Amino acid sequence: MKVFKAGVIAVGVLLAFAGAGVQAQAQSSIGWVDVESVFNKCAAREAGDAQLTQTGNALRQRLAVLQDSARLPTSVWTELRTLLEKATPTEADKTRQAAIQNQARALDDELKTLQQTPSPTEEQKRRINDLSGNVAANSGNLQDVAGDYDRQIEELSAKLRDGIVASIQAAAAQVMKQKNVGIVLNKSVNMGEAASQMIVVAGGIDLTDDVLKQVNSAKK
Repeated sequence: MKVFKAGVIAVGVLLAFAGAGVQAQAQSSIGWVDVESVFNKCAAREAGDAQLTQTGNALRQRLAVLQDSARLPTSVWTELRTLLEKATPTEADKTRQAAIQNQARALDDELKTLQQTPSPTEEQKRRINDLSGNVAANSGNLQDVAGDYDRQIEELSAKLRDGIVASIQAAAAQVMKQKNVGIVLNKSVNMGEAASQMIVVAGGIDLTDDVLKQVNSAKK
């Protein structure tokens, strides 16, 4: 089964150039921003990590319930998944979910009792095979669920990351105007990922703190 991962927001090359058009002679200065530092220190990063953790924990809990209920007939197991994934379950939904989970626990107890029977009858043997067969039938479904939940976390991580990147770019554009700077570069990039990107070796105006303040103030 694919291992489910909660994931964290990661940053690579986020900003190589930010500008709203150089206005000839009036704006000739070059500024730079340590984008990775802004990304890691901004309030949205902390909030994003918290959201990822909360979502990841909720999905893990759902997956654990489904794993513990693998002895259910596939139709009932699928119903349980539907109930678990409802955003706003009704009281009737909650009651039905509890009943299904109780049924799953009863089936586990039944199988344990049958397996401990010294000389099971033919009917008992068939029942053992039926219960074991449910687990095998639901195994593929569990793999699909784990993969689906993994994708949900990856998509959420990308959405949160892209939102922070956009806010940094917008903040850089604002600070650029305030400081009368024509071009804003990223301080550094991972050369293994983007060897062709511009980097700051020396000189320029450090706008990192100003951009960080602008990003955080925009979120209030």
